[in-house]
Amino acid sequence: MLGKYEQSRDVRTFSIGSTSCNLMTGESCSPHSQPWMAALFYHLEHYCAGVLVHPQWVLSAAHCWKPSYTIVLGLHGIYDWYINGSQIIKASYSVKHPQYINPMNGSDLMLIKLNTSVVESDTIQTIPIASECPTLNSMCWVCGWGELLDGYFALDLQCAIVHVVAEQECRFMLDEHYHDSMFCAGGESRRNTCRLDSGGPLLCKGVLQGLVSMGTRPCGQLDYPSIYTNLCKFKEFGGYFTVVIGMGYGHCPSGDEAGSRDGSGQDGGGNGNGDGTEVEDEYYTTGLGLHGLSDWFEPGSQIMEASFSVQHPQYIRPKSGSDLMLIKLKKPVAISDTIGNLPITSRCPTRGTRCRISGWGQLLDGYYPFYRQCAVSPVVSEQHCRFKLNSSYHNSMFCAGGEGRKDSCRSDSGGPLDCVGVLQGFVFWGQPPCGQPGVPGFYTNLCKFKGWINEIIQTR
Repeated sequence: MLGKYEQSRDVRTFSIGSTSCNLMTGESCSPHSQPWMAALFYHLEHYCAGVLVHPQWVLSAAHCWKPSYTIVLGLHGIYDWYINGSQIIKASYSVKHPQYINPMNGSDLMLIKLNTSVVESDTIQTIPIASECPTLNSMCWVCGWGELLDGYFALDLQCAIVHVVAEQECRFMLDEHYHDSMFCAGGESRRNTCRLDSGGPLLCKGVLQGLVSMGTRPCGQLDYPSIYTNLCKFKEFGGYFTVVIGMGYGHCPSGDEAGSRDGSGQDGGGNGNGDGTEVEDEYYTTGLGLHGLSDWFEPGSQIMEASFSVQHPQYIRPKSGSDLMLIKLKKPVAISDTIGNLPITSRCPTRGTRCRISGWGQLLDGYYPFYRQCAVSPVVSEQHCRFKLNSSYHNSMFCAGGEGRKDSCRSDSGGPLDCVGVLQGFVFWGQPPCGQPGVPGFYTNLCKFKGWINEIIQTR
């Protein structure tokens, strides 16, 4: 189908970046046989692909990040924008995985939130994400509108069958660039990905197994596979495909927008008056009674939905203080040995009080824990806290920690600081990088908000 290259066989030369890896030597897909395919455009130029995993979220490669996106769904021809069955949707909010640096360091994935939910149809549908890792020689489909072997770009969506390659072979090919968040597939009969396929899907056994991340240069080298983000590795990272999708307001969670160690930093929408900013169009999925982050169906756990939340009316962004919101569950939880209430403090913290922080946030080695972590942190004097925060200090904040390298970090935002059996504060901000000796974490001071919290709970 495609012309041949005179090519180098230097497998240490990889194509990376926003137009890194793309599809070759396949054939045109049956129209609309891949209804989860998303085409990403920036300033009307097609540059990457993505996958619809939720009516309001598209999954793509982190190296495809842009400040804003035009996403077209329901396409067969890449420019069939106005054909029946297609939808054009804008997006301006995206979250890169917090461990992403560049494709060669792994964790090459991001979630893009569409400005409006899509209407699912025969031509537009979501696809489930794999919960099991790929197995050797599994037959999979890869799809995209990327560069062909003759150097031209596909107008119609191309599909190719590829097989999963042994981990040992993948490690050998990538050498020091191999990361356990990657796997390899393809290379047989020069079937491969190429430019503009980045972020596109690899489907195995009817589920989304991987995303196109990297490949060799030039594309289509015989017996050299492409590299994919291994999505089975990300089911337990902060509930990435459940919690991130379920949360759209407040600063939790953020990921790529944050300059802080706990992942906070996304601006919210407090209006400065009234009871607070009420949000009814977003929804949350909350797991209660957990020890392991993915133990959703273990005895003692409860999964609760929520669609109503109230930000504090003075909240603008974390550094401006008043960083708290209430989320109303759709129904009351059943209190048990594994799920209970923690009373909110009525007294402000005192220097030296030793408190307990807990969460599933990033560890010092850069990885994320499967099991909930706990650490003891002493409350720091207001004078020291003012000094550390300088002009950003607000009387709705206080500081704790800085003892050794015990600290909060990314994905701990909103987590509790328990002092003497009551909820004294929760994580909202910190100075990067996490765990600097002598540098405390910053917490919302709940003694300042007891009246507002009680009023909202009683009236909403």
